[in-house]
Amino acid sequence: MTLIRPVSAMDLVFLASVAALSVSVLARRLDYAEFARACAVVGWSAFASFWAVTAAAYLGDSRYVLGSVSLVTAALSGYGIRLSADRIEPHASLTTVFTVMGLLFVPYQFLDPVFMLVVQTVTTHTAVLLSTLGFEPVIVAGSAGPATAIIFESHPWIVYNIVSACTGFGAIALFAGLFAIGGRSLRARIRGAVGVGALIYALNLLRTVVVGGSIPSEVFAGTKVLVTPLFGVDRPALVSFYFAEYVFAQTLVVLVLLGVYLLVVRRFPDIQTRVDALLSAARTDADALLTRLDDA
Repeated sequence: MTLIRPVSAMDLVFLASVAALSVSVLARRLDYAEFARACAVVGWSAFASFWAVTAAAYLGDSRYVLGSVSLVTAALSGYGIRLSADRIEPHASLTTVFTVMGLLFVPYQFLDPVFMLVVQTVTTHTAVLLSTLGFEPVIVAGSAGPATAIIFESHPWIVYNIVSACTGFGAIALFAGLFAIGGRSLRARIRGAVGVGALIYALNLLRTVVVGGSIPSEVFAGTKVLVTPLFGVDRPALVSFYFAEYVFAQTLVVLVLLGVYLLVVRRFPDIQTRVDALLSAARTDADALLTRLDDA
């Protein structure tokens, strides 16, 4: 196992965005407002590019829900350029959220021991829960590395790879960023972030168990009329797996994260206040754009 994972060109773009946003947050705390603004614009520009490419990759792999979420993130990042450039609130809050998210994601994404620990832990916990439900999972080497995939003796020709998107780490990092602007004491925010992180991890395990269990149970095999035209598979186990992985689970992820968000803002209303400020700024810009279009 190497210490640093292989780094692609887009990884460098991501690292550059996190570095620029981090410097912006630090400069703002030191009252270097203009320098902070310039760094934020650079950071958001790189971040928007990263998520646009990520969205294209997800959509090309038929992960339509994740692709749509990535497109929204890219659009939000692009709007961050506008907010930061013109110093429109809540540019500072938005920059802080994504900076914390990025700083947490960097060691997970680029330090091989950290990445493997997370992915292998999710794989092991998924296999244990599947065994508890009466299935017979076998942990094997997967696309992410040793002990990161599951097969079933009854269906050995289907390999369920646990990859980065299966760990829930991105969602955990995002909520940690939201807690950074939560407005309550640091201790309360840390406690809230840890609790929500544990909840997201547990819910994510439910997702991986449903997807894994769909293979030997073939519980979603009846969705062939939908899955076959989309993915070109027709064997019952594959139909069940593809529906669970690419349709059911991805839709469930969005609904679950929305539910977690609503739970969080009830306890930390300052987060909703910052989000409302962002939505208000976006509505103002949208109205101005529509007015210009009407006058054109």
